[in-house]
Amino acid sequence: MEHTGNKGEWSEVYVLLKLIADGVLKTKAGSAETTYQIIELKRSENDGQKSYELKNDIVSVNVAGGFVRDVVRQDVEHKAAHLLNKIKDLTTKSQMEDSEVSDILSEMECHQLKAKSSDKTDIKIVVHDHYTGLKPELGFSVKSKVGADSTILNPSSATQFTYKLMGDVTPEVLTSVQSMFHTNSKDQKAYEVRDIVEHLYDNGVTLDFINVEHETANANFVKIDSKLPEILAECLLLWFSKSSPSQLPVICDKLNTANPIGFPCGISPDIYHYKLKKFLAEVALGLKPATVWDGQYDATGGFIVVEKNGDITCYHLIQKNILEDYLLDNTYLDTPSSAKFFSYGEVYEEDRVYKIKLTLQIRFKDKLGI
Repeated sequence: MEHTGNKGEWSEVYVLLKLIADGVLKTKAGSAETTYQIIELKRSENDGQKSYELKNDIVSVNVAGGFVRDVVRQDVEHKAAHLLNKIKDLTTKSQMEDSEVSDILSEMECHQLKAKSSDKTDIKIVVHDHYTGLKPELGFSVKSKVGADSTILNPSSATQFTYKLMGDVTPEVLTSVQSMFHTNSKDQKAYEVRDIVEHLYDNGVTLDFINVEHETANANFVKIDSKLPEILAECLLLWFSKSSPSQLPVICDKLNTANPIGFPCGISPDIYHYKLKKFLAEVALGLKPATVWDGQYDATGGFIVVEKNGDITCYHLIQKNILEDYLLDNTYLDTPSSAKFFSYGEVYEEDRVYKIKLTLQIRFKDKLGI
């Protein structure tokens, strides 16, 4: 069968092929690197769980616990290298078919590019821990830097923050905001939300955070930190008002200086950094804003990053400080499409108060910067 998919979907399959070819999982801890031998890889598809046991020069393919066939690992290695080059050549939104890779995937009973997943786990790996002698099965979330920057927090109605317009909201200001709207090629209303927020500030109108209207998302955020909704709201204001670049470390620096929440930053100057690192780790490993979160991690191992050159690095949950630092240092706020998220960025009147919603989206940046 022919497999068709975009960069992100092909990247997930690349991780499977690359790990089978390499036979090891490398974890990062600052400048130090630890290598674990891979015993088995598992991924779920609609027709059941597929597992791949590494045995010297072959990989044994199993479906729902039953042996199907052996595949030569060197063949997998060649296809992984071929696929990496094809992914690099693929434009961000394009779809791709590749019969050469599809052949090896069919041999491996891999019928879907993207694994079936109701949580944050994209792939499970059984490794041999040479320190303890144990062979734990660990779940990992996969993030790829090959292609468009992957999303760590997807925009949705659950990531919308509502603000009240403060100041002299004159009819002239409202009319000028309306004039900033246009119709795109799909006959959808579109506009640059950051331009609108900047325009409001330029006309003496400021934004005051009201709430996260999605009750489940708000409860999840508060579960992490009682002040997290306010902190995230201030992050959005800095970005959308063009008062800060999008990189989260820079936004944290600005929050520590302005200290809009009133934390004792004079005593502990990295409070905002600390709280946002905790939030990013929860999102990367388990939390979905619209789903009630029990505080348990889905990705029990951590997450895997596919670097631009195709190398694979694991950030292990055991080394949580390293993982959290990596997340903060390598993420930024993005501006979701205004055409896709109705009412986001539009000024509206409710209960005789003018309001606006801003939507939170967080992406990984590649190592070359953004």
